[in-house]
Amino acid sequence: MELVNRTEVSEFFLKGFSGYPALEHLLFPLCSAMYLVTLLGNTAIVAVGVLDVHLHTPMYFFLGNLSILDICYTSTFVPLMLVHLLSAQKTISFLGCAMQMCLSLSTGSTECLLLAIMAYDRYLAICRPLRYPVLMTHRLCLLLAGAAWVLCFFKSVTETVIAMRLPFCGHRVVNHFICEILAVLKLACGDASVNEVFLWVGAILLLPVPLAFICLSYMLILATILRVPSTAGRHKAFSTCSAHLAVVLLFYGTVIFMYMKPRSKEACISDEVSTVLYAVVTPMLNPVIYSLRNKEVKEAARKVWGRRWTSSPVYFFLSNLSLMDICGTSSFAPLMLVNFLETQSTISFPDCALQMFLTLALGSTECPILAVMACDRHVAICQPLRYSELMSRQTCVWMAALSWGTGFANSPLQSTLTWSLPFCGHNVINHFFCEILAVLKLACGDISLNALLTMVATTVVTLAPLLLICLSYVFILAAILRVPSAAGWPKGFSTCSAHLTVVVVFYGTISFKYLKPKAKDPNLAKIIALFYGVVTPSLNPIIYSLRNTEVKAAVIALLRGDLLSREMSCFSCCSLTLSGRTG
Repeated sequence: MELVNRTEVSEFFLKGFSGYPALEHLLFPLCSAMYLVTLLGNTAIVAVGVLDVHLHTPMYFFLGNLSILDICYTSTFVPLMLVHLLSAQKTISFLGCAMQMCLSLSTGSTECLLLAIMAYDRYLAICRPLRYPVLMTHRLCLLLAGAAWVLCFFKSVTETVIAMRLPFCGHRVVNHFICEILAVLKLACGDASVNEVFLWVGAILLLPVPLAFICLSYMLILATILRVPSTAGRHKAFSTCSAHLAVVLLFYGTVIFMYMKPRSKEACISDEVSTVLYAVVTPMLNPVIYSLRNKEVKEAARKVWGRRWTSSPVYFFLSNLSLMDICGTSSFAPLMLVNFLETQSTISFPDCALQMFLTLALGSTECPILAVMACDRHVAICQPLRYSELMSRQTCVWMAALSWGTGFANSPLQSTLTWSLPFCGHNVINHFFCEILAVLKLACGDISLNALLTMVATTVVTLAPLLLICLSYVFILAAILRVPSAAGWPKGFSTCSAHLTVVVVFYGTISFKYLKPKAKDPNLAKIIALFYGVVTPSLNPIIYSLRNTEVKAAVIALLRGDLLSREMSCFSCCSLTLSGRTG
């Protein structure tokens, strides 16, 4: 009987804030903005920590782990939560719920241990400064971080398997906006005493024990700081720990309220609000706290930003292309992967409109970006002496802004005209995302204006940039063939080969999709869309890294810089040890 009840549960309904529609409409823009800040802020901290050799220290190694944790943790539930805030039907499959529960438990638990490890690192840096390089070695840092990740992963897998093996023979409405383990256990109709024991043991090991360790570390740090004779020294020591201490108070305050308070049979709105605080707000504040309170991070960010603008314009446009590929695939790939695991693949009307808008805008932006990159290569090869003058920083910014503006001007016009049509027939989109041509097939009104606008937009956004690219490469080819030495020809061709490969791959698939004769089999259109929507963005970084000696040289320089920083830390370790002995 228990097995039958388990197999009957194929999906759960996430109630979320359904009883507060006004709150849902308020939370969507707020959570979207906070998630964006979380991704950008934590990615920036990881990038700065990797690029600046002065930050290759244990403190910033653990801070990089914390940033990666925050990105992974919020990404386990925020995208689906944002979809559900706009959807009337908030469902998640049984397998999807189990995966979300396991990943959120694992990353959340790892953060508890990582904050304790960071407190221990600050204790050694302040209380044992001469022996700090000897005690906090690179191997120990990897061991501590790796142990935290692995132990918490196995703990979360165990708790998830035990929880999801329970019989769910009652209703399937989870009174939460994510598959939070306490909310899911309230739906079980079997004996959950084993689960409660596991949860209490895990909560004690990951909340009071690390928190007590953090408090002990800061008591010893405080005692050491108060013994410093100079006021300036005490202020510097306090500022070293203030950022970490602020993050600890934010994180542990909300988590302890959630998991250590007395159990209530009925879920209340305070549970969900506290979850938003520690699961969405705290990861957003972490990079803000660490960047605003840390002079080294701000100085390293200024160096990296300055180095970015002194680099070649081709890499500025390449970063725009990479950012656009990330946004483009993220606009449909997460929901597509979720739908692959579910028996019923549904999307709400607002979500479909938003997905169509983003895919149209970002797809329309890539064509002008590729044309701008072709112009950049034309100026570099045909006008090398005036390259720095013609492709100035201001010109590059304006060209990139014009490309983005073109895409985001085309998208709202086509989307608005599409959604103004009547849809009175069936609502099955024969595609894996809300692609405009597939949606237009469901309309029961006159789509002649839409077809005309699509042809005009295709001509302006797709064919005109392609013509500009071809014209640029004609001039480039003529300039290369005028080079007297045959040895200069491969160098000239290699400068453009990566960009030319990306153009051929992208325009080849998109032209075949939108300009080919209509096929009776719709699966061919889906395969082509999957190719240019997923495969092509994945090939772009491979093409530019494998075909570009400068990119490979930069990666090698970064690796060598990392090795050099380790050697310098070992050297400083030896010098500090010797100075301690002579003292």
